[in-house]
This record gives sequence, structure tokens and C-alpha cells, in this order.
Amino acid sequence: MYAKNAQGLKALYKLVSLASTKQFYGSQKLFWSDLEKYQNDLLISSHPINGHIVHAAKYDTNENLRKLIKKHSFVLVPLPSLFKQDLYKKNIELTHVHDLINRIISICEQEKILYTFSSAAHYLKQEQKQFYDCLITAEITGKKLHHFYDRDLSTNQNVPDLHIRKNNEVYHDFSFIQDQEILAKLIYRNGEKIANLFNDEGLLPFPKKLHPPKIEGSDDKLIELVW
Repeated sequence: MYAKNAQGLKALYKLVSLASTKQFYGSQKLFWSDLEKYQNDLLISSHPINGHIVHAAKYDTNENLRKLIKKHSFVLVPLPSLFKQDLYKKNIELTHVHDLINRIISICEQEKILYTFSSAAHYLKQEQKQFYDCLITAEITGKKLHHFYDRDLSTNQNVPDLHIRKNNEVYHDFSFIQDQEILAKLIYRNGEKIANLFNDEGLLPFPKKLHPPKIEGSDDKLIELVW
């Protein structure tokens, strides 16, 4: 979820509170009905690796995938190289990765929903991957494991590269797409349109200044209490 404006930022805080209190069932939970009331101030998308759109493209029908995509403001299309671990484990073949990406893009085109590529970047440069790999095997609070960690893979986890890609890297990953118009939308044109959906006007997660309550006559009352 992304805040489009100041009202959207307030909505995010409300939803985080709701998911962490009344709807905490083993972990934070939100339902589609919780998001609908804030649809004018929030933009909804899905994680390019572990999100439900990619999951539906892998295992569900086109009909259900279409229903899911229509609930989103825009769609993040994963780079094929993000499936490195699944490809190594032979959970999926590269042709199937290309197919699910094409299916997602095709439905977005039909439903006129913006889509853009995502590298799921966690760090800036490729050489920084070695530091991120250290986190994969570290135990998370509550004795949980990182979502990339696989006990069967032992020392070599085959985690995908999660750096910010250069243009030539992105074009290489999507070289299986022959339609140049689709490529242009996927790589740069739709990204600009999505950026224009935000009306942040310098939106910050918290204000720069403090905003103490204004109580009429508070200075005089303070003097009376002290003296």
C-alpha cells in the first residue's frame, strides 16, 4: 500500500493499528474490505516475488488472476531473474516464468491497469549482495527464518540479485518480450504514469515541527500554579 496524499498517510497508520490489534491472528491481518474505505487516498499493489498476483499467476486460473489484478491500482511485474531460487530448485522452468509474466501483462493491458517492472531492490549495488546473504541465514525475532532461507539448500541459498538494475540489465531480463510497445510501457513509460498518481506535495511520515496543543490562557495559568 502507498499513500497518495496526507489523508492516505493517516489511513496507513489506521490500517497498521487495526492489523496489529483487533485483527492480529498470529500475525497482522488486513482484508480487502478494510482497504475499500480508503481507496481514494491509497494505491494498492502486490509484492513482485511473494505477492498474491505472482502466486495466482503460478497456480491459479486466468479468471481468478484477472479478478485479483482488477483490485489493484497498479501491478509490479517481477524480473525473471528474481525466480533464481525456484529455478535452481526446479520448482518452475524459465518458460513458465516467461508465461506467467506474459499473462500478467496481457490481463493488465485488457483491463487498462498500469504495470511496471520491479527488481525488488534491497540494496544499491550488486557487490553489496554478500552482506544481504548474511541476513538470510540469521535467525529473525521469534525464531523465524528469512523468507529466502531454505533448509534443503544448506550453505548455497541461491538468493536472487536484489540490486537496482541498469537499463541494459532490465532489457536483457525481458528480452523474451518482442513487442517494443509493451517493453516501453513495462520499463519506463508506465513508471512515469504511476509516479504521477501520487499527490504527496512533500509528504513526510511525520511532521518536521512539533505541534503542541494550544490552550487559551495557558501561560497565565502556569504562572498562577507555580507562584
